Amino acid sequence: MIRNMQIRSKLIAVLVIPLVALTVLAALGIGANVARGVQADRVNDQTAFAVSLSTLVHELQRERDLSAGWVGSGRDAGYGGVVTQRVAVNQALQTFRKDAQNLGDEGSAFSQRVDDALKRFDRFNDERERVESNPDLTVTRTLDIYSGLIANLLAVKLELASQTNDRNLIRNTATFVALGRFKEAASQERGLVYAVASAGQFDPGEFQRFATSLGAQDTWRSQFDATA
Repeated sequence: MIRNMQIRSKLIAVLVIPLVALTVLAALGIGANVARGVQADRVNDQTAFAVSLSTLVHELQRERDLSAGWVGSGRDAGYGGVVTQRVAVNQALQTFRKDAQNLGDEGSAFSQRVDDALKRFDRFNDERERVESNPDLTVTRTLDIYSGLIANLLAVKLELASQTNDRNLIRNTATFVALGRFKEAASQERGLVYAVASAGQFDPGEFQRFATSLGAQDTWRSQFDATA
């Protein structure tokens, strides 16, 4: 009987030790898979956020072009395009707000940057009203209204790199940011030229602004070449 108990004990030891080890390894594997799954979901949310951010910037740039052109024409031509584009911007802003909420991570520096960018839109309709009703509002001031909003969104894009430790992803984010900055400089040039063409002349200070946008494009193109 004692001999049987000893054999039983030995068998239990032989079976239990690998079973415990297998259980621990399985738990670690499941934990790693869950962690990878959570990370993958987070990356998906961040990707959707980056896309909606870029879409909002693009639509704002178009509204800036059309609004500056309309103001430059003395508010005589292009108002229908402005109204249509405002609808596109409103839709892009709604999507951006939704994707920003999906990010979570409340209280972080990145989340604060996103909140700050969104708060700038609280008075956006009031600024649109100024563009529409204030006859003294200049082309330069009209451009600045939109450029301020866009600059805050581009600052958020820059912060995306802080959300990962992956060096390749950080490099790709830097390339993404440089391309976005280059596009913004080109968009500022386009909006100004459109307004100047509508007015038929450069107003004081506008040619210098035009030259500055060209210089910014060269800078960001070089940055893009360095990281792409």
